[in-house]
Amino acid sequence: MRIMLIGEYSGFHQNLRDGLLELGHEAIVAGRKDGKKQISVDIDLDAVRSGILGKLERVWKSYRFSKAVNGYDVIQLINPWIFPKGLGLNEFLIRRILRHNLNVFLSACGDDAMFVMKGAQQLRYHPFKEAIQYDLKVIKHPLDSAKSLAWNEELASAVKGIVPIGYEYAVGYVSCPNLKDCIPLPINTKKIKYIDNRVNRKITIFHGLNRYGFKGTRHIEAAFEVLKRKYPNDVDFIIAGGVPLAEYLKLLERANVVVDQTNSYSCGMNAIYAMAMGKVVMGGAEPETLQAYGVDASPVINIVPDSKDIITKIESLLDSRNNLIEHGWQSRRFVEMHHNHVKVANQYLKVWLN
Repeated sequence: MRIMLIGEYSGFHQNLRDGLLELGHEAIVAGRKDGKKQISVDIDLDAVRSGILGKLERVWKSYRFSKAVNGYDVIQLINPWIFPKGLGLNEFLIRRILRHNLNVFLSACGDDAMFVMKGAQQLRYHPFKEAIQYDLKVIKHPLDSAKSLAWNEELASAVKGIVPIGYEYAVGYVSCPNLKDCIPLPINTKKIKYIDNRVNRKITIFHGLNRYGFKGTRHIEAAFEVLKRKYPNDVDFIIAGGVPLAEYLKLLERANVVVDQTNSYSCGMNAIYAMAMGKVVMGGAEPETLQAYGVDASPVINIVPDSKDIITKIESLLDSRNNLIEHGWQSRRFVEMHHNHVKVANQYLKVWLN
């Protein structure tokens, strides 16, 4: 089959493409490089220039691309907003793609109006309040509008199916008859080297700095500050980010424990990369997520947006530091069993072809 994956977040579509290729399909990722992460894509829709010329370049690339996307067996859109938004261009280009391709699917995996305006209201906690305050520095989320919701609902009803990557991304779409079961994020473990999670003199605990408010970094910082004072000879704390993915993965290699994010019910690609390396991961592993994936347990240590919760769970790790190698191996095994790129690609194929 000829499959076009449009848009990229942290290597999600890149890893899905790898699985599809191994299964003998033609799969292409088109999109931007996800900012500073510089994710590799097959068709680059990003601009080389900056300023107004860069904006015009993006518009031209997007327009040309939309005209060329015809007759694919399957197309998956990573988000309702993948092209430049001005003057309704994004909606115009996506509608064109829908007209010329029969099997178009929407991935529910990032910020969209259905999540912001509907899904978040049904969750015990979510990332948008802190994202508005610390990342966007606005009064109201840009997607919190009748116009954004109307477009999101139009696209949701026009695509053949909506495929969420986790529980929290599904809840905003529960009223949609074409909502599919959650499919875990894929990762090509052949590209990620597993290393025994050995501790030297100190345990190294790492948090990747990316979207300070959205990820709940302030809660993690507060926990780290308390723990630095209590355990100065036992733990090294590192907060770093804003670098290309290849460089970021090098940072992850130094860690024993990775604190992913506090505001999520499930794990993102950052946590999956860390688990594949054999790290202990703290992040989203709520019971609703495990049920959505059909698993009984996860090696991920679930945390919530509360520094006291993070402190308690890191202290528990300090008390069981001799178990970190085994815990890291369980992380790798979990990824191989549930996030393997070929297995996940097969799950997508079943949904797309049903």
